[in-house]
Amino acid sequence: GLDAETKQSAIQLVKRYAIGRLCVVVTHDPREAFGLADRVLVLEGGPLCLKEVIDVPADGRDVERLIQQYASQLHLQP
Repeated sequence: GLDAETKQSAIQLVKRYAIGRLCVVVTHDPREAFGLADRVLVLEGGPLCLKEVIDVPADGRDVERLIQQYASQLHLQP
């Protein structure tokens, strides 16, 4: 894993350069995924474990609500 400072630098880099581009980010942290993405796909053991694409509001709001909504389906700790 990355140390906290390097992780924040990487997140800022993705936010800056991913605008208008397809960018695939792999993470085990749902808050990070929902905070960075406008769409989230979830894999578990290879295949998709959630059969829908999660659309995330562009302004980043509702991250905690999305985590609560999908926590049981994704085996997450809210």
